[in-house]
Amino acid sequence: MRLDFWKFWTGETISAFGTSVTQFAMPLIVFKLTGWHVSGLAWPLLLPDPAALIVAGSVLAACLVALGFLDNAKKKGHVV
Repeated sequence: MRLDFWKFWTGETISAFGTSVTQFAMPLIVFKLTGWHVSGLAWPLLLPDPAALIVAGSVLAACLVALGFLDNAKKKGHVV
């Protein structure tokens, strides 16, 4: 694949990871700074967004399918 695509994909991956870390850490920082205790009502704030989980699962599935196609193509001699 082209170098430009790899740069783009790497940047997007790092950005998505940073976003997920921020979404997890921000409520914890607020609870720590305000002195609130993490109660049962606050746990939904710490869970990731369901849409993000769906997207992450879809990306993982797409990667596994692509790896399967590449492996199959290598076995048939289509990819060097």
